[in-house]
Formats: sequence, structure tokens, C-alpha cells
Amino acid sequence: MKRAILAIICSAVLIGAGFAIVQSANGDSDTYRPPTVKKVENPPTREELIKLVNVERARKGVESLKVDSRLNKSAQQKADDMQKYDYYAHQSTKSPNHNGDSHYWIFDTGISCVSSGENLDENSTAEAAVAAWNGSPSHYKAMVSKSYNATGFGISAKNKYGYYYLVEHFCQYP
Repeated sequence: MKRAILAIICSAVLIGAGFAIVQSANGDSDTYRPPTVKKVENPPTREELIKLVNVERARKGVESLKVDSRLNKSAQQKADDMQKYDYYAHQSTKSPNHNGDSHYWIFDTGISCVSSGENLDENSTAEAAVAAWNGSPSHYKAMVSKSYNATGFGISAKNKYGYYYLVEHFCQYP
């Protein structure tokens, strides 16, 4: 009985670490670790992001977003700030620049918005970032909001974990 409990505990620890225990019909067991996923070397692009976001908006019957160069600028500044000051948040005390707050980044470009918003992700591809936004109720709501009619994207250099910070800024023009 103690041996069975120990085997279950060891299995849980190994599975939690990315290993799987495979047991053959004769009772022999082996440890299997799936092959590592190859990291993507090319960064995601703004073109990929806007296409994927607008596909999702179309699926929901919402008008496509227009890319605004000022929002690209604000989103890029935010992505670079997160990478430089090593934070991943809508606001941060690590950043000396507006505490990282998206609304300041947006308004610093001179754009006038009735409302604005921000989606963030830390990922290796545009597909994975948009999938993450699709899976988060608050991010999805911003992405398909009928209120927003303009967007811009920022993509940082790889962070210390090998991922890109992806930032999407939204604006509702007056």
C-alpha cells in the first residue's frame, strides 16, 4: 500500500514537471518527456496581429479596426518599456514612465479618444497572443468591443525568458 502511494506521489511530481510515466503491460515503467517545442525565431508582426484580431471581430459581426500609427507608437513605447524595466502589467511601479499606464502612453501621442484600452500578452507568436486574448473574458471584450474603431500594436525585443511582449492599444475616436 505504501509503495502504491509513493508511486502515485512520484508520478504526480514528474507529471507536474513535464514528464509522463508510461507503464508497459508487464509492469515495467519508463519516464517519458515530450520533445521540447522549438522556439520561434521570427517575431510576430503587426500585420499578423491586426489580421487575426479583425478575423475575430468579423466572426462576431463587429466592424474591423483601423490601424492608427499613433496607437502603433504608443503600443510600441509600452512594449519597449515593459521589456526595458522587466515588468508585465497594465501599470507598474518599476517604470518611471507614467507607471506604465496605457492611457498616458496613448494620450502622449496626441490622439484624442473618447475611451481607450489595452491588451497585453507575453508570447512567441501572433496566433498564440490572440488565442490568449480570446481565452480571457476581459481581453476578449476589449478586442471585439463595438466602441473601439482604431488600434495599434507594439512588439518588444525578446525578454529574458525568450518571449515577446505584445501590446495592443485601442481607441474610440470622438
